[in-house]
Amino acid sequence: GDWVVQLADHIADETKRALPSGERVEVEILDIDRAGEFEWTYGATNQDVRVLRDLYAPKIDLRFKRLDASGNVIAEGERRLTDLNYLWGPQPLPSSDTLRFEKRLIDQWVRKEFVTRR
Repeated sequence: GDWVVQLADHIADETKRALPSGERVEVEILDIDRAGEFEWTYGATNQDVRVLRDLYAPKIDLRFKRLDASGNVIAEGERRLTDLNYLWGPQPLPSSDTLRFEKRLIDQWVRKEFVTRR
């Protein structure tokens, strides 16, 4: 599917919304391990059912550069995004979005990394 493109688009949208005017961020996705895992089930192929369990937490590894309006690097680094409690607490909506847990990871990272408190 095109889920990697969907996550990249989500990163672009969320960072653009969070950054002050003129700033931009370049993000390189290094690795994605989606929430859940395909488990063998009698009568089903391993592509039929993605099982969500605590031990199958979503993880995203990325590298980023935050640039000012002149193209100067303000901040950069590598991050490993993960949420071991992704099944607990308020669930991301809509529940029909198959990338909801990964998008929540991205949203949490953007808030923590780029949103300044006023």
